[in-house]
Amino acid sequence: MARKTPLSDTASRTTLAVGRVVIRALPARLRKLIDDRLFYAIFQLTRATNDHYPQPRPMEEDSQTEPPEEDP
Repeated sequence: MARKTPLSDTASRTTLAVGRVVIRALPARLRKLIDDRLFYAIFQLTRATNDHYPQPRPMEEDSQTEPPEEDP
């Protein structure tokens, strides 16, 4: 019994195969430039900086009211 492959799998495999053929046809220098640019773009999209994670405020700034007094 033959197993059916979803259309999306077939399309993705075809796209990758065409990409491999095109990359092999390019000069080595151009391949390296494309590889460097692609790596840089992915790095920029996925990097996390301290801007995304704000520093916690000190306790003094967080409290707006005085702590309750204890009964003697």
